Amino acid sequence: MSEEERRALEHILRLQGNIKVYGGIAIGMLLLIIFFTFPHLLDNAPLSFFLGEMVFAALLVLALIFGNRLSFALARLWLRGETYRRLFTRLDPRDVTVPVEELIRRLDDR
Repeated sequence: MSEEERRALEHILRLQGNIKVYGGIAIGMLLLIIFFTFPHLLDNAPLSFFLGEMVFAALLVLALIFGNRLSFALARLWLRGETYRRLFTRLDPRDVTVPVEELIRRLDDR
């Protein structure tokens, strides 16, 4: 693996990790707000608002559960260079948890 590919791989892993962390924080804050607005919507708003908020909360929980895959897809959309494209064809969303040196060995074997 060349030095350029190594830097690109580190950039991909750092970006995917940042997307996952900041996205998780944002989703957690939204779920906290939703948690505190449930009683108000149940008492004072039409039932459709409450049901809409429940569906939205369920979607947020799913986004939180599948955060690794979601962050991988967003990083893939964000990074468009040729080096990144070659690396993304060999990468998997689970690779973000692997240390860089071990990941380089795995990619060289593939």
